[in-house]
Amino acid sequence: MSVSELRELTRFYGIGSGYAGFGNQYVRVCEQDQQDVLGAIRPELVGNETTLASSKDFQASQREILPPVCIIRSNKPVSFNINTSHIEIDADWEWRVTTEQGEIFSGSLVISDVSPQAESSTRLVKLQQTFPEGYHRLELYDRDGLSRAEMVFIMAPEECFRPQSLRSGKKIFGLSVQLYSVRSERNWGIGDFSDLKRLVLDSAASGVDIIGVSPLHALFPANPLAFSPYSPSNRAFLNTLYIDPQNLPEFSVCEAAKALFNSDDFQNSLRMMRETDYVDYVRVAQAKRMFFELLFGEFKKTDLNRGTSRDQMYQKYLSEQGEALRLHATYDALHEYFFTQSTDLWGWPVWPQAFRNPQSEAVQQFVASHQDRIEYYQYLQWCATEQLEAVQSTAEACGMEVGLYLDLAVGVDTAGSEAWSNQALFCFDVTVGAPSDELAPEGQNWGFPPFRPLELRASGYDLFVKNIRANMRHAGAVRFDHCVALSRLWWVPKGKAAKNGAYVHYDLNELIGLLALESQRNQCLVIGEDLGTVPEELPAVMLENAMYCYRVLYFERSEEQITLPERYPEMAVATINTHDVAPLASWWSLSDIELRRDLNVIVGAEVIEKLCRDRAQHKQLLLNALHQTGFIRDRLIASEIPDLTRDIVDAIHLYLASSRAVIVMSQLEDWQGMASAVNVPGTCDEYRNWQRKLEQPVEGFFDIAENVNLARRIADVRRLEPS
Repeated sequence: MSVSELRELTRFYGIGSGYAGFGNQYVRVCEQDQQDVLGAIRPELVGNETTLASSKDFQASQREILPPVCIIRSNKPVSFNINTSHIEIDADWEWRVTTEQGEIFSGSLVISDVSPQAESSTRLVKLQQTFPEGYHRLELYDRDGLSRAEMVFIMAPEECFRPQSLRSGKKIFGLSVQLYSVRSERNWGIGDFSDLKRLVLDSAASGVDIIGVSPLHALFPANPLAFSPYSPSNRAFLNTLYIDPQNLPEFSVCEAAKALFNSDDFQNSLRMMRETDYVDYVRVAQAKRMFFELLFGEFKKTDLNRGTSRDQMYQKYLSEQGEALRLHATYDALHEYFFTQSTDLWGWPVWPQAFRNPQSEAVQQFVASHQDRIEYYQYLQWCATEQLEAVQSTAEACGMEVGLYLDLAVGVDTAGSEAWSNQALFCFDVTVGAPSDELAPEGQNWGFPPFRPLELRASGYDLFVKNIRANMRHAGAVRFDHCVALSRLWWVPKGKAAKNGAYVHYDLNELIGLLALESQRNQCLVIGEDLGTVPEELPAVMLENAMYCYRVLYFERSEEQITLPERYPEMAVATINTHDVAPLASWWSLSDIELRRDLNVIVGAEVIEKLCRDRAQHKQLLLNALHQTGFIRDRLIASEIPDLTRDIVDAIHLYLASSRAVIVMSQLEDWQGMASAVNVPGTCDEYRNWQRKLEQPVEGFFDIAENVNLARRIADVRRLEPS
């Protein structure tokens, strides 16, 4: 393959030849790495005789009269491309738009009057017509009234939703929590939706307007050890371990469940699950499964298909979720069936061949013979949805400006139901990661498969929209994890080092238009986690579309100074840290560096020494900034303070609270003075990621005088303009 042929192919498939890396220095991607990514997309294209014209995707695009999808913003003129290669341009044509509400708009079109684009058979058509926002269908009819082409036609608002209070200048603050980590006097060894509701009630009374949680996506009920919230099975459904069994209506009438719950053996087990410092996922899953099955049996006996009000609500849920829920529940039933036979059958890629296709005869036979088990998993999803909805309803009733702030993971586990149900949309010969930089010289490999850009677009972005909609449905805000994915993802071919990949690009304007449409429809603001190496155009596009950017105090500094509060952007969510970096206590003591050294995440005495020197300087700069802004009275020397005091912790919170950022978030770990990390990137079994619990129970958190005082002071600072 010649250089020019490779250039044409990589341009067509969106494979980048380079990028602005660390320090904004341009990094070129070598031809071999580009070719390897191309081979992962289409293996047949890697050869000596390959040209763009030999690509079946390119050939198909040349036959298309209309593109598969057209997304127009409401503040832009309606225009789209027509490929005239295979139609008569002198004929009279009619365009017809059928809206999702069934309304029809139409008009005549003379293509010969439309000027062709330079050296192309493509012509840009403009319609002098306005359309309602929504998901529509546009068709082209010839003079004989025959439909010759159609496309998904989407009208999207010009920007994402923002509550009027935030538009008017109100600044709010909130708390972030890993839901599984919540301790309480009543949960079953893992935080649940009732704990979240309690946190909402108590914190709202202390001036909190937003509660952020780790991803709540569906995991793997049959394998509770697959518990990373960022490696979900399906992003459109929920982790059923977060259901509070005692809060289900069936519990109050199920005598068997009440008897089992009150038994000495179960109460002893419950006590042990609550007292552990790490979530015992296996024991929790076993305990909840016993009760879920009893409660499902009660539901079948008293409600299912009996026309009761509860049955009607359940049937409405099934109707709304449709085929996607049926496939997800089928996957969970199949995964349970195979995984209980052998843990080697960890997911659909290693199931017997006949079961790897959701539409296969073997799967249909399984569905017919295991309908009760599939109904069971549908029931659990409904229960989880009801309880999550109740949390957001409580937040709204308490007067919270935003309420729940959910996290939408950037990827899914290859073995899960989302990938199984939508195999054509994913590229399984690569995994997503990040290129090499100063902190990770060998790059990063996150292990999940990316969407195929052409196939995703050809589907009208249906799965992308469903995932957004599902997460916005019961939330006031959604954080789009690694929102760089709206523009590009780093693809690493299987068997290659993480640094030997290339960026593959997506249509940023189309994806962000869909975000804006779902955001407005669900009255849900959008936060983009824009950390790391970010495309040059992304910050401006986010701002234009009213997406909130993400700012982490740890990263907001220069060599000489911590970023001052007045220099934070308004359209931002500011936070001290994240789940991937150290809590304040360990950041201050440098125990996080020691931990990463002991886990071989960072290697080499010089590297470690440099990190320690930089941290010492960083701590002093922070103290200087706190003094400069008046949040600590005296000049302090960082080296003379081995452990972080509560006064300094409070001052750091108040410093961030005084920033221009409209939203400020704080992690519960820092209010409790905890040092242990939630997650150590770059580790798997070496560290107990996603298991550590909070030290203090959710009950009485705001009865602690220090916490009440800090919440009050943050609220007061948020009401003031930054100096």
